[in-house]
Amino acid sequence: MKSMTIKFDEVPDEQFTEPEVFIIECLSQAEWKAGYRDGFDLYSQLLMSGRRPRYVQALSENDLKAALAMFRNSKCRFLHFSFHGSKDSIALGDGVCDYQSFA
Repeated sequence: MKSMTIKFDEVPDEQFTEPEVFIIECLSQAEWKAGYRDGFDLYSQLLMSGRRPRYVQALSENDLKAALAMFRNSKCRFLHFSFHGSKDSIALGDGVCDYQSFA
């Protein structure tokens, strides 16, 4: 995965965003079937509290890139990642991504 850099002048001013949360959840199919859906649970709780969060599941690096593009095009102010990880990497669907590549 190529690294992405966001310059401060590219970050939208707060007045152009909504105080909503965009959730990207990356789980393997086995984790999804086992019920490990922390991102989806957060999404549901935010809905119940009257918020309008967005929720996307990413199963691969391409899905993650697409989800990040969706976040940039949304007016959400907050980005929440829901991943499993270790000291060296994060789980990305059924694969892994080291932190340097993720950054």
